[in-house]
Amino acid sequence: MIRGEVWWALLPSRKGEKLRKPRLVVIVSHDASNRHLDRAQVVPLTPQVGRVFPSEAAVQVGGRRCKAKADRVTTVSRARFIRPIGRLGPIDMEAVDRALSVQLGLTAVSSVG
Repeated sequence: MIRGEVWWALLPSRKGEKLRKPRLVVIVSHDASNRHLDRAQVVPLTPQVGRVFPSEAAVQVGGRRCKAKADRVTTVSRARFIRPIGRLGPIDMEAVDRALSVQLGLTAVSSVG
């Protein structure tokens, strides 16, 4: 598992939900962590690209536009990863990193008004 890879994975359920269907995710955790830990941090992807908020990033996965939802970043056990389908390119990973920075407050965001 390498940072930037896109996988099908079973995401952890929220309160009271049953296990959901597999979702596309991009791995965002550091490669050293990915090699040694039994889990990885991921950002879910959705094909619904309509409007992209600052905590989201429009990316290409297998030639299709998707949206990375950094506001849904989560940790997933290795046991829940099903299969890899590709890897985001450097420009798309930069966009995901910017979205994560906004979501986690790691960069200054100019205020409006």
